[in-house]
Amino acid sequence: MLWMVRWSQCFEIVKNDPNIETEYTYGEQYGWDSDRLRDHWNTWITEDDFKEIASVGLNFVRLPIGYWSIIGGQGAPFVYGAYDYVGKAVGWAGNHGIKVMLDLHGAPRSQNGFDNSGQLKSTPEWTQGDSVEVTLKALNKLRDDFGSNPNVASIELLNEPLGPSLDMDTVRQFYMDGWGNLKGTNVAVAFHDAFEGVNSWNDWGSGMWNLLLDTHHYEVFDSGALQMSPDEHVGTACGFGSQMASNNKWTIAGEWSGALTDCAKVSIESSLPSTRLQHTNKITVAQRSRYWRKIRRHLQQGRSRILLHWLMRRKVHWFRQGSQRRRPLQHQALHRSTVRRIREG
Repeated sequence: MLWMVRWSQCFEIVKNDPNIETEYTYGEQYGWDSDRLRDHWNTWITEDDFKEIASVGLNFVRLPIGYWSIIGGQGAPFVYGAYDYVGKAVGWAGNHGIKVMLDLHGAPRSQNGFDNSGQLKSTPEWTQGDSVEVTLKALNKLRDDFGSNPNVASIELLNEPLGPSLDMDTVRQFYMDGWGNLKGTNVAVAFHDAFEGVNSWNDWGSGMWNLLLDTHHYEVFDSGALQMSPDEHVGTACGFGSQMASNNKWTIAGEWSGALTDCAKVSIESSLPSTRLQHTNKITVAQRSRYWRKIRRHLQQGRSRILLHWLMRRKVHWFRQGSQRRRPLQHQALHRSTVRRIREG
């Protein structure tokens, strides 16, 4: 659920402001006033959503949170206030039999340079200065507030650190330190593969229990993927699922999508860039539906998979094809038996 980390495609309140790309630039533009965002936090996701998630047979939600929502911006111009809603969401989840993964989605100086980290940068600067120390401080706050909460099944140390642009020795040490701080709780400690591949972690983590490896799969974010045929997309998903099944750690696809275009801001009939419109028009509804079915099956070769969104501003191909629901079916469940086995090591 992209609810507490602002992603520009999702938000009506800033859609006409070209100067706002992330929560960082939002804070620069509007200062510390949270009133505009508070209306979003109050309405974007409510308990009715958790009720609906449960009604379609799902039992797990990954909730992304920026470090600034937990312990403040530490000098960065982020708007505070979202953390009040984390407790509400965890309570709502418990009311409807849903377990929650609390995902630290944004770290100081940006761990990947992407907008979903809270701050766009050409190169990630996380690991510089005291950024790792501040990140651990935010995780410790999550531990203290939710580590013993029966509704919280997992805490993810950090979403998508961009390993190829970071010192991986520092990333691995951060993971070890984060795990060390959380190992005494009841939660599974999730860590992202840092874009190094799921099998690159086979020789890491000896003696560390409660570990859960998270990997993300999309086939839309480079020109080569956008030009693949439907059969090539299916083959790629199959190969990715096989990798998940062959590594030696409990592994989930913590994000994935059935989308075959990355134009999430707009519907397929509107003003897409011409090359992507041409590419998308080559793929029929039946082919997209086939890809959707195949990728779900292949990603299940891991322990589970969690689709990126429950609700977005517009209905696009990031949603389940053919769904007529106002908030389409999106999150696949992390089965309770899996959570129990991870906790037991």
